Amino acid sequence: MENEAERRASVLCDGREVPLVPFVEALVRDTVLGLVGSLKGVDAEAEIVVRIGPQSADSAPRR
Repeated sequence: MENEAERRASVLCDGREVPLVPFVEALVRDTVLGLVGSLKGVDAEAEIVVRIGPQSADSAPRR
């Protein structure tokens, strides 16, 4: 695997990139790589995209 420190992590919110200091970028990168690397059948060397969208009305918790 390539050197993990050479891989760049970015966070977008509403389509705009959020500036990350090096510590936070490394934290995001290493956390996602660790999670994905533990999954069977997943190539952790490929590009990894994680999206978290707004909660839909259908999936809202019932009260």
